[in-house]
Amino acid sequence: MKTELLFVDDSDATATTGVLALTGILVDVAQYDTVRTAFYRSVQDLFPCGPNEIDMGPPEYHGSDLFKKVPDATDAHRVQAHRDVVELCNRFELDILRVGYSNAVAIDRFASPGCAATMCWVGMVEMLQDRLEGGAIIPIMDRCKDRAAASISGSMRNATLLRMARPDAMTWRNTENILGEVFYADSTFSPLVQIADMIGYMLHACDCVARSIATDYKRSIAGARTELKDARIRDSVLAMTFDKDGMTSEKG
Repeated sequence: MKTELLFVDDSDATATTGVLALTGILVDVAQYDTVRTAFYRSVQDLFPCGPNEIDMGPPEYHGSDLFKKVPDATDAHRVQAHRDVVELCNRFELDILRVGYSNAVAIDRFASPGCAATMCWVGMVEMLQDRLEGGAIIPIMDRCKDRAAASISGSMRNATLLRMARPDAMTWRNTENILGEVFYADSTFSPLVQIADMIGYMLHACDCVARSIATDYKRSIAGARTELKDARIRDSVLAMTFDKDGMTSEKG
């Protein structure tokens, strides 16, 4: 059975674009170390050391506050870092998934807090059905955030309990091939979590451009999206509609 690691970033841009989203990067376990090494080589190329030197504390790639603690880092470095991450995704043929809702605040208000995040995770699992039917996925996220633990890990626990009690009633398919209830890593030491974060921020920048609210910097970041091979990405940002019967349908 093929096993892949799914590195997931959760991004909350409800204050700007209205979008709450999960962005995932898939990496085959056999390919992981190769991608990890290539990532750190790209960091060294962007911030080279002197001869016979190595930086044992490389900067963290975190889109929303990228290189804020790096002396002499410029926007040119930040844009290039996004382009480097896109190049890695292309070179190693890493599949990218994003599922989001553009009216997440309304969803949580109408249903319950955390509902939109759970819906994003359910949507991502649906996107993964072609992988889950014959393989296994190990999901990994940045640290253990209360919202993520309750919405995402909680939904995986509940799926197991429901499958035990009423397997005939399960509409959420192949969850038995998701190994673990989501594992949590510190992004400082996880390059693939950082890559997921950077891709998520790049797609957020694209959302800002589409809504005509992007700064010049975000427009530059969004430009990296044009270098990403379309075959590598599935991007679905939806909105729920509401009527007298409740929350009933989705629209793109």
